[in-house]
Amino acid sequence: DPSMFKESGVPFASFEELAQEATSHSADEPMDAETLAPLTSDSIAIVLYTSGSTGIPKGVRLSYSAICNRLWWQFRTFPYSDSEEIRVWKTALTFVDSVCEIWGPLLHGRALLILSRETTRDPQKLVNVLADNQ
Repeated sequence: DPSMFKESGVPFASFEELAQEATSHSADEPMDAETLAPLTSDSIAIVLYTSGSTGIPKGVRLSYSAICNRLWWQFRTFPYSDSEEIRVWKTALTFVDSVCEIWGPLLHGRALLILSRETTRDPQKLVNVLADNQ
């Protein structure tokens, strides 16, 4: 609900505003010098918006280096076996672990099975979906 962002003072843009802006400019001629700025490992890769325990929306900025560090740690500590062709994504996008659940498998050429919240909350349904997708 966009109204929660308005009330919190957090800057935001609606999908409609972004779509309108994106279609009003030529992709061949970037309008903003920032789009041409060099990226470094400390550059912000993503911003996860969460209200956490406070109920007030806030953006958590994750740098490229933080994401890469976490992914490399995960790959070294919990390597995929040859039989693990399909991985599961079940974590909400507002949690940092979702980044690794999505990008970890994709960067290793694995398929990604996206589970609904309904499935993750029903143990029997979860077991059935996992069995059907082995």
